Amino acid sequence: MSSVASDQARRTGARFHRLGALLLAGAAALLLLDGAAAGDDRAEPTDRDLLRYAAHVGWRITHDAGNYTFVCQQSGSAIYLGGNRFLTAAHVVDQNPLSDDCARFGVAAIEIEAASSVLRARVVRQTTWSLGDGGLAYPDNVDLALLEVDARMLPLALRGLAPTQICAAEAPMKQAVKVAAQYGVYPASTRPSALPNLSRVAFRARAGHSGGGVYDPVQNCLLGIVSSGGTGGANYVSNEALRRFLNAPDDARFSSPRRKS
Repeated sequence: MSSVASDQARRTGARFHRLGALLLAGAAALLLLDGAAAGDDRAEPTDRDLLRYAAHVGWRITHDAGNYTFVCQQSGSAIYLGGNRFLTAAHVVDQNPLSDDCARFGVAAIEIEAASSVLRARVVRQTTWSLGDGGLAYPDNVDLALLEVDARMLPLALRGLAPTQICAAEAPMKQAVKVAAQYGVYPASTRPSALPNLSRVAFRARAGHSGGGVYDPVQNCLLGIVSSGGTGGANYVSNEALRRFLNAPDDARFSSPRRKS
């Protein structure tokens, strides 16, 4: 072979070598992009899945008194537990005369909005309210109510969901958690709490978040239910109190046992 042909062969081989390197680099880049996209796809459904369990719950009653119309209402969030049951904060659905000016006119129907459906609900278990130093209170802060809807009216989107798993223990301090409410799913982290049966999260709570769920994303389970809060953080019914409440019998007012002094 002549030197000219040999040089041409070497140049052709070098070009193919560079082209192969470029193709390999491009394939690697595509794999990285696909990996990143797959990672995002795996992360995003977590919030989407939690949001499927969050619902709106509320009640409204009006009464025409002639020259004045009474309008009383309350609303918040609820968490789908599975079957035909939802969990929320008691004060969201409580229609007692201390907080409801329309209580003397009757009891309003409770409605849950979930999966684009409106469902009538009834309270099957609720913490008994009492008069505290500042007014309406729930014994030892166990602000919980268990709701039931007609199983025949349950939308298919809810029927296909796995039952909510309840955490076996409280999350450690400063652990990342998520709050699922009717408006969306939000990142938060656990903080110390000095109140009995209440845990705390660093989360900017607003009206409508009460009754939302606090989830441990690592264990994929429900820690507790949001009871109160504001821009400085939110309180939720602690995991131990939640488990005690869910183990109580139905159709009975639930009273949290008093702590020993």
